[in-house]
Amino acid sequence: MAVRLYGHEIALRTLGPEDGPPVLFLHSSGMSGRQWRGYARDAAERGYRVHLPDYIGCGGSEPWRGGGSFHFLADLRAMDELIRRIGQPVGLVGHSYGAFLAIQLATTLRESIAALVVYEPVAWGVLYEQAEGDAFHQEQLDLGFFDDANGGSESWMKAFVEWWSGPGAWEAIGPNGRAQMMKSGRKTFEEVRSLGEDQTPALHYATITAPTLVMNGARSPIYARQAAERLTEVIPGAARQEIDAGHLAPMNAAALVAPPLHEWLERHHPPQAA
Repeated sequence: MAVRLYGHEIALRTLGPEDGPPVLFLHSSGMSGRQWRGYARDAAERGYRVHLPDYIGCGGSEPWRGGGSFHFLADLRAMDELIRRIGQPVGLVGHSYGAFLAIQLATTLRESIAALVVYEPVAWGVLYEQAEGDAFHQEQLDLGFFDDANGGSESWMKAFVEWWSGPGAWEAIGPNGRAQMMKSGRKTFEEVRSLGEDQTPALHYATITAPTLVMNGARSPIYARQAAERLTEVIPGAARQEIDAGHLAPMNAAALVAPPLHEWLERHHPPQAA
């Protein structure tokens, strides 16, 4: 089905009992809500009402219609509207860009977030308080990640994917996967550019009150691991779990991600039958 959020038609899949506690899964850049479909089926079977949105310009949702370049604030506002529309506290799960949106939402909708599970939030602002921030920004510049002329092209997408997952990762996605990612290539670039400009300090996330699990991969880029570590330090009571995987673990290492994810939700946002 489609819902209108922040002036755009947003594709939204729901499953599970209508009276179950709501869980909202937020996908990563270049993907859609289908990224979480296996987790969503499991959560629905456990008694949750699951919501799987596609962001503006992703999956089955309407392209960005605002003036000028896209900024992550548009997706943030759309997801804020969705949570308010759900109308009761949600379990919030996110990966990468989706994890960044999730922690941002958890700072402003504190009474609406019952539990929070995030895998490698791209909260680069927390790095700028330390020397890592300058090194990260220079690396992104050197790789052309903020190059407007080339942003979202196949060469840009290849460099982006392989920065996260290593040489050969772009080819390993396969032709269908690459084609799907290219459909939102420009949108992905504009997400990355606006995230690179984000200067939200770590202490901003100290206002999060939801029970929070921060996950990361031991084989992910060092900056993703540093951001996860810093967030765990500042979010009150946050737990951290590192697994033997990389940045795409929610998709290619579900056997490692799913058990702690579901356990955290059931502990802090239990199904009615529990």
